[in-house]
Amino acid sequence: ADLEAGTRAGISGTPSFLINGQLLVGAQPLDNFVAAIDTVKNGGQLAGNEPSQPQQPAAAPTPAVFANDFAGAMGDPNAPVTIVEFTDYQCPYCSQHSLQTMPRIVSEFVDTGRVYYMLKDLPLDQLHPEARAAAEAARCAGDQDAYWEMHDEVFANQSQWAGLGEAAKDFFVS
Repeated sequence: ADLEAGTRAGISGTPSFLINGQLLVGAQPLDNFVAAIDTVKNGGQLAGNEPSQPQQPAAAPTPAVFANDFAGAMGDPNAPVTIVEFTDYQCPYCSQHSLQTMPRIVSEFVDTGRVYYMLKDLPLDQLHPEARAAAEAARCAGDQDAYWEMHDEVFANQSQWAGLGEAAKDFFVS
């Protein structure tokens, strides 16, 4: 379902983010997220998301419509800004985002109630053959109320399991 949602949203690479429905692609530094959140929250358009014809300014930002269909979510669902991340657990750029930028987004925006953060899986099987198993492991951990802990561990230890093939599943279990 996440793959289908990503395809419908025009996402073809990871990491990709929808900020209130507007696309931001790539592992971005925190300053880019701050600027994007401010732009969207104030009714502006992110670069590459400009409408082809002028439109009336929105009365209020409109969150992306993904309801409760996600791998993991954190923050206040009623926050003025919703970020939907599409990730591939074996993608080095997704790992970079997860380890470097995401903790600051969480502390500065999610924990303060300004952003609701949702994560969706987009394993790029042809490039990253173990990514799907990593996503399944994270979701299984979520069934045990440990999704974000597993998310963090999988990204932090990517170099240990990437390339193991079927043996990666044993790594995730341990």
